[in-house]
Amino acid sequence: MALTLDAPTRHHFDRREYYAMGDAGLFVDDVRIELVAGDIIQQPRVTPLHAGTVTRLSNRLLSVILDRGIVGVHHPVTIGDDSEPNVDVSVAEYRDDFYGKAHPVPSEVLLAAEVAEASLDYDRKVKVPLYGKSGIKEMWLLDVCAGVLEVYRTPSADGYKSIQRLKPGDTVSPLAFPDLTLE
Repeated sequence: MALTLDAPTRHHFDRREYYAMGDAGLFVDDVRIELVAGDIIQQPRVTPLHAGTVTRLSNRLLSVILDRGIVGVHHPVTIGDDSEPNVDVSVAEYRDDFYGKAHPVPSEVLLAAEVAEASLDYDRKVKVPLYGKSGIKEMWLLDVCAGVLEVYRTPSADGYKSIQRLKPGDTVSPLAFPDLTLE
């Protein structure tokens, strides 16, 4: 008996399939993609404002964190079997192999930061809840157009329980690095 479908069906990809497609050359090299909740998502192009903000934040974190953590730029975080988002700036627990054998998992991520310009709605509605539900301890969403930093803490099954909105001139210290103050 042949299997037939009565209606179109969405395919839910897992990380194994996602990697196999990449290995087979199905993705264009200069197109930014990520696997989120079984969907392959194409990210918008990186504008100078986005790139500059990512570089500024990562350089500031690198200058203070040093060997207390691993700062990543556009590095994947493995979240279950069907998600591997690329985080704009992440800080993971220090490991001697610098995550050369496996991407960090949520329990190892001390801070995930997304810089949002064109992706603000997607980041706020999809990535923030995904990070919270997965247990990432702290998430920052930098809305570069409005000049606002949203700080998400206390992860839960529903996302994050604590949200703080900071404006220019306010300061913030990452939970994992209270000695580091950023404006």
